[in-house]
Amino acid sequence: LQWNIAGPNNSPNVLSELTWSQIKIAQLNLYSSFVFNRKFYFRGNLDYGWIFDGKNQDSDYDSDNRQDEYSRSNNDANSGNVYDSNIAVGYMFRLFDPNVNQSLYLIPTVGYSVHVQELVMQNGMQTISEGPNTSPVGPIPGLNNSYDAKWYGPWVGADLSLEVAEKSDLLIRFEYHLVEYYAEANWNLRDEFQHPKSFEHVADGQGWLFSANFRRIISSNWVVGLSFDYQDWYTDAGIDRIFLSDGRVGELQLNRVDWTSLNFMVTVGYFTGDLF
Repeated sequence: LQWNIAGPNNSPNVLSELTWSQIKIAQLNLYSSFVFNRKFYFRGNLDYGWIFDGKNQDSDYDSDNRQDEYSRSNNDANSGNVYDSNIAVGYMFRLFDPNVNQSLYLIPTVGYSVHVQELVMQNGMQTISEGPNTSPVGPIPGLNNSYDAKWYGPWVGADLSLEVAEKSDLLIRFEYHLVEYYAEANWNLRDEFQHPKSFEHVADGQGWLFSANFRRIISSNWVVGLSFDYQDWYTDAGIDRIFLSDGRVGELQLNRVDWTSLNFMVTVGYFTGDLF
């Protein structure tokens, strides 16, 4: 996840930029789907993840286009959590091929989702320090910044299920999201900011998700599988609203927020009736 803001009157056009990268997450996913009358389709999922490794970089600039970098810190991001919830409804179209005795299901869907990332910056190390108010090069004692982001809104998409072999199917999913973005941060070492809410970000955005899930029945009611998900989200320009310790509130331009995610999972499920 990456975001950047502009300076006063958009000068410089990138004043500060933060990037969380190589974030590794152990995740538990609870998923359920139902089909009524072989036509009406419902699915929902809840995810919870524990961040156990990652990196963060915080850079500040004096000139446009990320020139004259005067401050940089490189920090650990090896704790925090993520949450995801998603519901969908759809209508099933079944295409049957009698030559191979296989069925293809096409399911246009609409839904609503919420995605939350609780990110941290710890074990700080100042690596560039050329400004009068920056930390000296070296460790940053006591750094414990938090940045909690939420993406939420409706989406449209489609599910496609193909019976690839006896007792096995491949489920492919695509979703296009229109979202509202909101984030709160606590910059714990900045005395000029309020705590625990130092600033907030507000913006509109969009995103898309692609997933593929192979499933195989291993007994009368149990199924195992492998899944792959890729997500790409971004915002339009928004507001960086700053809460100062003396009670004043300032605003700068939030230029953009980007979030990408790659997910591999092993799945185990229990089903009743038909698998689809």
